[in-house]
Amino acid sequence: MHEPRAAGGGRRSCWPGRHSDVDVTLRRSVETARTLADGGADLGIVLDQVAAGQGLRAEPLCDDSLVVVGTGRGVLDGRDTIAFAEAAEHPMVGLAASAPLQLSLDAQAAEAGLAPRYRTRAADLGTVVALAEAGAGLAVVPRRAAAVPSRAGRLQVVALEESWARRGLSLCWGAALEPSSPGWPAVQALADHIRSVSVTAEG
Repeated sequence: MHEPRAAGGGRRSCWPGRHSDVDVTLRRSVETARTLADGGADLGIVLDQVAAGQGLRAEPLCDDSLVVVGTGRGVLDGRDTIAFAEAAEHPMVGLAASAPLQLSLDAQAAEAGLAPRYRTRAADLGTVVALAEAGAGLAVVPRRAAAVPSRAGRLQVVALEESWARRGLSLCWGAALEPSSPGWPAVQALADHIRSVSVTAEG
């Protein structure tokens, strides 16, 4: 039996148990795109520019632009934008070193000759945002991760100035997947679920 395979990064969400035969793997966008192009996965969530570079069948999914978040009583107060270099001068909160987003941020920091000091790291974006809100440090996260109504007024959210921080996510299909494939119905069901979650997260 063909088991649909999905790959990507981002938040996890509950998906109906009747599709427990679907394997889900979290990878960086470049790795996900390569796996989709090679036929090693049927569905994936990939950064727009990466999907375009691989020539994948794709549809826009949601905005994934990066912002800096922190307590309302700090360097972000009254700001609309901040440079990554300036943010990196302050104590920061980040994800585990192996997390796809953290790997991307570390690569940008290295390219710019920056050495951010991470006061603490967390396993998920929700915890990172909560720690930043509590004053543990600044954090760079997707805007959607900071869009929690209950935090309005208590969390400062400021756009990053760099062009690489403006990005979107695409839902992409594997090169080997066809409507006649045995796993097509399950892949379509997963795609519909991802779309619905994306709409909810976008507000």
